[in-house]
Amino acid sequence: RNMTRLRRYIYKLQKAESRKLFSVINSQTLEGKIDQNYISPYKHWCALSKSPIVIAYDQRVLKSDTISFYNDVLQPKWKGKIALQEQENSTLRVLSVSFSVLGGAKNKAFMSQLHAQTALPKSGDDLVQIKRINSWQAQLGFIELSSLVKANQRKDSLNSAVYKNVGVIFPSQTQKGCFYNITGAGIYRYARNADNARKLLKFLISKRAQYDFSSGRAEFPVLDGIEADQRLEKYGKFRARFVAN
Repeated sequence: RNMTRLRRYIYKLQKAESRKLFSVINSQTLEGKIDQNYISPYKHWCALSKSPIVIAYDQRVLKSDTISFYNDVLQPKWKGKIALQEQENSTLRVLSVSFSVLGGAKNKAFMSQLHAQTALPKSGDDLVQIKRINSWQAQLGFIELSSLVKANQRKDSLNSAVYKNVGVIFPSQTQKGCFYNITGAGIYRYARNADNARKLLKFLISKRAQYDFSSGRAEFPVLDGIEADQRLEKYGKFRARFVAN
């Protein structure tokens, strides 16, 4: 009750902020803890962990260097070979927000051109797109890396073969990096125990808690110097770009 429910989607945090549902987090709670890119410009919320938006691909027919940038998927050769989630899915929402913030006619047109590239119905979440690639319905899809890691732990939905069949590409690594979603939190404006809420938030972005919190969600820590869960480390290092602020 002290804190708002953990919000995993950047646009939801921003929406709550626009409705003035958060109180200001004092500087003592955040100062020197995490990069300013992980904090709302108005200090109403902060990120606790992050999950990169990657391009999932069928390793049985494609190679990891097939695509280097997000815009590469708009090439004619990929038409009808891309799986996409429902329009309001968080993965697509992060992409949409990120490209719109970047500005420029080319970036703003990205999402409409991307939707025109798929021949499959737009439905489901990241897990559905992973299944589509695994079952030969598509060759490419956008997912959060954490979705693939967690999916392979669910014995009822996927089997270990998916690790061999579905690979991931971190786009834009030679430029400014790939986009990512966050799990974040803010303090409810009308919280009865705001002081305890601040203590909890301060704890969650401490060295003591960052590894356990982020690895529990199969995501990366936002605090520098904290190692990532070994399930994520196997995918290697990557450059991330946060633009939603």
